[in-house]
Parts: sequence; C-alpha cells; structure tokens
Amino acid sequence: MSEQQPLKRLTLEDFRHFFATTPNIEERRLEKDKFFNFSELLGNEAAEIIKGNKNATRIFNRFFLAAYESGMIRAHKVGDREASPVAMFGRQGFANELLKRYKGGKGLNILMIDIAGLREDDKGGTADYNLNIFATRLSEVIKKLEETGKIKSDEYVVARYGGDEFSIGLVEDYSDEELTTIKKELLGQGEDKEAGLDGVIGLKKKGNTLKDKPIKIKDGKIDAISLPTDEHEKNLFLSFLERGFLIKAEELKREVDYFRDEKGSINEEDFKKYLKDFENGKAKIDGNLKDKIKELTDKHPEFKVPFYYAEIADLDSNKKGDTVQREVLEFIYNYLYDPLLGEIAMSRHDLADHLKRGKFSNIYSLEVKVKEVNDRMSYAYADRVISGLWNDKLKKLAEPLIKSGDVSLGRIGGNIFFGVRKGADVERIKKFLKEVSEISKYEGDYHGAKVPHIIGFANIDVLETEGKDNDYIGKKFEEMFSKTTRSYIRRMFKGVFSKQNLFELFCNSLENITDDLQVASDEPDISDRYLALLSASYFYGSKRYKERITMGKEIMNEMFKRGYGSDAQKVKKIFKDIIVKLKEKYPPS
Repeated sequence: MSEQQPLKRLTLEDFRHFFATTPNIEERRLEKDKFFNFSELLGNEAAEIIKGNKNATRIFNRFFLAAYESGMIRAHKVGDREASPVAMFGRQGFANELLKRYKGGKGLNILMIDIAGLREDDKGGTADYNLNIFATRLSEVIKKLEETGKIKSDEYVVARYGGDEFSIGLVEDYSDEELTTIKKELLGQGEDKEAGLDGVIGLKKKGNTLKDKPIKIKDGKIDAISLPTDEHEKNLFLSFLERGFLIKAEELKREVDYFRDEKGSINEEDFKKYLKDFENGKAKIDGNLKDKIKELTDKHPEFKVPFYYAEIADLDSNKKGDTVQREVLEFIYNYLYDPLLGEIAMSRHDLADHLKRGKFSNIYSLEVKVKEVNDRMSYAYADRVISGLWNDKLKKLAEPLIKSGDVSLGRIGGNIFFGVRKGADVERIKKFLKEVSEISKYEGDYHGAKVPHIIGFANIDVLETEGKDNDYIGKKFEEMFSKTTRSYIRRMFKGVFSKQNLFELFCNSLENITDDLQVASDEPDISDRYLALLSASYFYGSKRYKERITMGKEIMNEMFKRGYGSDAQKVKKIFKDIIVKLKEKYPPS
C-alpha cells in the first residue's frame, strides 16, 4: 500500500494494547520499537490482533477514517484490472499534518492538482479505480522529488483534498523557480518526462467495453497557494486551514473585507473575536489529563475502549507519564472534534457506521446552501450561519433527546442531520420533529443587515440498513442529500412566489446575476434582495447548473399543479435563456 506516515507515530506495541482481545495475545510479541502508521494496521498481523473485538475494531476504523481518505484505502477492481489501496490523507488529515510541520517563521506553499473528466468516470464506474491509480503515481513522483532534494525531506504532506482535487503542502521556503521546477516534474515536463502525472493510464467505460484512458490534469496546470504576507490575511488563512479549507488570494482579500467597517477600516474587535471564537471552540489539553478523559468519556462512552487500552499501554511502557493516553486524546481532539461547532459531531463515516449497525429508524436532514454564501458573501459569515443554525436552533431543541440518547447530531458541510434511535419515545420525537420542521429559514446578521437563509428539511427511512454494504449505504446518503435539496428548492420557490416584489427581484437576479453579490446597505427591502440574490445564485453559479435548473423546473411544475407560482412560466423562460449564458461560462471540460 502506498502511504505517507504521520509526523508523530505510536508503536505497534502501543496499538497492540489498544486492540488486544484476550490474555493469550501476550504470546505474540511484536517489535516494540518498530514505528508504523495506521495503514499498517490493515495488514494480516493487525487483523489477527483485533479479530473478534468488534467494539475496538469499530472505534479504530473511526480513528483511521478521520485521518485518511476513506474511499482510497480499499482496492478497486474494474473488470480484470485492480488498483491497489492508497493510504493518503483526507482534507482534515492534510490540515493537521501540515500544521504540525509548519511553525511560525517557516514558509508554506500548497500545490493544487485537479483531475479532468472525473464526473464522466463516475458515471462509467471507473472513478474510484482512476483515483487510486493517480494517487499511487502521485506518491511515487513525490518520493522521487524528495530523493533528488527538490522537496525537503519530511517537510511535505500529500492528500486528496476532495472530489477531483489533490493537494501537496510544502513547508519551508521555496523560491518561485524551485516551485516552477516541482510543478514541471509533476507534469512530466522536467528531466524525466515519463515520470510525471499528466497522462498516467487509467480506465474509461464505453458502452460495455473498458478501454485505457490517460488521466489528464485539468487545463494542464498546477495552481500554487502561498502563505500571505499581510498579517490579517495570514491569520485568516491559517485559521481556515485548521478547519480544512484552503483559501486563495482573491478570496482572502474578500474575507478581510468582511471585517471592514463603513470607513473601510478593519474592525479589529470583530476580527479578533472571530479568530478567538474558533480557538475557543477547539478542544485543548489545558488541565488535568484524567479530568479531560473523564469529561470526554462521560459524553462519549465509546471512547472508554481506546483509553482503557491506552492506560494499559502506559502502565506497561518504560516511558514516563501518560504518553499513549495523551496521544489518543490529542488525536480525538484534532480529528474527531468539529472546531466550528466546538464539539464532536457525527461525521459521514460515523453515520454510515450507525446505519450498518441498524441503530437508527430515521435520519432527518437540514441544509443551508453554504457554497453560494461562501462564493457571494464570505466564508467567515457562512461559518456563523452554520454554527448559528446548529447551536441556536437545532441543538437547543434536541438537548433533552441528546441526553436521553434518543437523538444523535452530525454535520457534513452545510448539511446538519440527526438520527432517531430505534425504540425512542414516539411522542417526544413527534413533538421535536414538529418544532424542527418549522425551521424553514435562518436569519443571519451580515454587516447589520438581516439576511434570511432558506433551510431544506427531509426525512429518510433507514429501518432496513443493518448489515447492508457500502453501495446501499451510499444510496441512502444520495437520498438524504437529494431530498433535502428538493425541500430547499421547494421552500425557496414558496418564498419567492409569496410576494410580487420578491418574485420580481428573483427574476431580475436570475437575468443579471454577477460574480459579486451587490446589495446597497440602505435599501428598504434589503432582506428580500439578499434572499433573491442567494436563491438565484444557486441556479447560476455552478457547473452543475443543468442538473439544478432541471430539478427547479420539475419542482415548479409540481407546485404549479398545487396552486403555487402562477407566474412560473416567466421563470422557466429565464431558465431557458440563462442556460445559453452558462454554456459559454462553463464549457464542457
């Protein structure tokens, strides 16, 4: 398995204690000082160690998948071809490992690589195969660059950033010339033209036939993001990186502008508060270790398993102190805490795990469309909308049910979901669901203006998920996202058609949308203008415009039949016109 090792590693002996199941495990002594990374625990030796201990295995998987890109740690077979598994960091693993290596005063550069045509590969069933093939070559090329001294040894992190994007974080100072050389080597334009990334051979499906396909880098170029020199931009860049976001130079300037007052000066108090709120939300080992572990395991009893084995490891170790327990706690804080929310929320993997074990009867999902807020307004403001929806609305209503164990909350981007435990009190759940279903909008505060954000809401039946495979669980995720999106569009149209002036603003926004959201602060109908612009942006500002406009038309037809939207034909005509504009803006890759 291709892999990159975390900077700080426990030993096999430590993890032997974590996942030991019976006393006779002592008969099998591992090399105590042999370092490993988590990927080694997928081997046969590790399987023997944790065999039979389902609880420990499940929690180990949660740890592993929090750090690594879950789709790539499995081999992917297409026809008679197989792509080997790759232990490559995911977005959060990338951020944590990069920031471990970065210290103030060092340089920091991040190279971004986009693969072209992955959506078509996904439709043909070869995307996962091609991703693993590409990631394996990327690991090989990076290793050669390290061996030849073009990349500083152990001062880099490679990851799948998400979707079709890969990232390479380079710590220490690199000149523009050195970065150009690295890019050329990666593209196969350097000394060894056969060893680059562009053109590595994957697969494509044409009809029922599999054919070789060169995996191409989008536009044949690699973008570089460098640590800003401006102090405000630098602080925001590092703050966003901690939560797994890479912000480009032009986006950073807009983020800083979010904190400017009417005179154009930065509101230092609000700027520092934003950074401090994020810092305060992060979990820290700033007190007694045992107290911190108790506090954590009281809220999350499942973590008693790794801490029990960690304590044994520390007692048996010749090292002084609670080394293993501290490392486990730090790992949970770094990878499992949601720093935006300041607590552990269920992740995609946690939800999949609960579904496979048949723990929930239903999943309910709320979604605010944050991409449009990020793109048109500000990432910082979008953060406040998400945390506000979580803390001020959903969690406040759910608190009694969380304490009783009837409901569990989680987040995937702008999608906030909760699972209802099988056997939960029916009457209490009904009352709770009625209250949650009434959250159709969340009102944010954007520079003193009240901005309404439409919230989609959907229910997914998951009674029959126990023991199902990844494909089945994946379809349940698709159902959750699709139903919530349809609810979002339905609620959006209901709002848009409710008032004539709002309807006209929406139509004007669709026809004349710009890349920057423009609303004058003294406009009397400012809330309606923001709502109209954000609603229009959902259809206009994405390469998925065809899919979104098609869904919009379908939902509009459904609503028209039920008496909503007497002017729906006007919107359909505008949709038809903007398709032409969007084809020019987003030509097929």
